[in-house]
Amino acid sequence: MRCKSCNTILNDGELSRKEAECADFIDLCGRCYSVSERATHNYDIDASDFDVEFNGGEQVSPWLQ
Repeated sequence: MRCKSCNTILNDGELSRKEAECADFIDLCGRCYSVSERATHNYDIDASDFDVEFNGGEQVSPWLQ
């Protein structure tokens, strides 16, 4: 079987790697898996996702008060 991302042949350890929550096989080589894991934990937070108050035209962050 081959990696879904880069098409390299998977070794036995990579073939047996499963998702923890749903027990589906991941089918990624070690390199692609590590990049995927870093990408899932490295995301930007948009300030518009939070309630930010304005105080006299100045943005006031609720967690810095």
